[in-house]
Amino acid sequence: SGDVKCYDPNQSIVFPKLDFKLVGDADFDLAAKASSDLPVTYTSSKPSVASVKRNRVTIHAAGTTKITAEQAGDEIWSRATASQVLTIDPAPPKK
Repeated sequence: SGDVKCYDPNQSIVFPKLDFKLVGDADFDLAAKASSDLPVTYTSSKPSVASVKRNRVTIHAAGTTKITAEQAGDEIWSRATASQVLTIDPAPPKK
């Protein structure tokens, strides 16, 4: 007889808190992790404020955008998402 494997089809995503950013700040990486260890994809609700390519965010303008981390699931794991707001303040005036 073989081993019995039990799977929890529910997965969760841990999405570390996003810090406030300024217009002109460098691109930065997102680091959400799915409990399934399957890859996470990201979207921005306002790409004109900040866009996401793979896991890298590029800041374009002051404002807020919702960044969503998603793991679509597979034949074992259910879909999971986590979202948070990224706030981008205007660059401070030059002196």
